[in-house]
Amino acid sequence: MSDNPDRFLKDLGSTFVLKSPIGMMEPRKLLECKRSEGKDSLLLKLEGIDFPESVKERSGWAICLGNAHPWEPLEKDVYLISDLDGMVVIDIDSGRTVGVVSGFYERPGQDILSVDSNGTEVLIPFVEPLVPIVDRSAREVHVRWKILDPSG
Repeated sequence: MSDNPDRFLKDLGSTFVLKSPIGMMEPRKLLECKRSEGKDSLLLKLEGIDFPESVKERSGWAICLGNAHPWEPLEKDVYLISDLDGMVVIDIDSGRTVGVVSGFYERPGQDILSVDSNGTEVLIPFVEPLVPIVDRSAREVHVRWKILDPSG
């Protein structure tokens, strides 16, 4: 799954990492990439995977970035979970630090940030009214804390 499958077309020769559901990893160079006729998918040829049996053995494995170009979002409000982890959480009204992003829960209705605030987990719906600013370069998430503060 990729928000930008065309990345494979420009990354010929780059190394990707195949990752099994139990965590085994295999680096593989991307040798060939072409669009599947009549489908919205790509056919990839990876170094050392030359037979149908080799492909079947890796069914369910993820293809992760190796030394390919760094992931860049196509839209400004799209984030990887790893982008947010460890970011400082700041109250937008007072400017004070209230915690650190410690996790992320993907839910059908909306995603939820987990914030460690002095040892207490605070769950914040990841929606613009409550989380109006995510500053990647400063590694800060600005929230409306007075609405969310569990102590108050």
